[in-house]
Amino acid sequence: MRHQVWTILFLINPQSRGLIEKLIEKLIEKGQTEGIKLTENRIRILRLILANPYITKTEMADNIGISGNAVSKNIEAMRGKLINRIGSDKGGHWEVLGQ
Repeated sequence: MRHQVWTILFLINPQSRGLIEKLIEKLIEKGQTEGIKLTENRIRILRLILANPYITKTEMADNIGISGNAVSKNIEAMRGKLINRIGSDKGGHWEVLGQ
């Protein structure tokens, strides 16, 4: 619940939303130069991670409306190139590379 509250608060702030969109544009450019296909679901995952680095895969799946397995596959395609997981599954957080 704590993570969902932060996501909502972060996304309501228009300045935060603008910053996230600028970062997404940079990540799309980086993906294109490195040959990483950024589908709509991958962009949604990146937005969620930028809004809340502590978000879980289950929360991502619920928010986007795809299965947990689909979230995992999309994350694996971006891991090490655009995102990394820092720490454990329960106590860690996501890091977006190249911000």
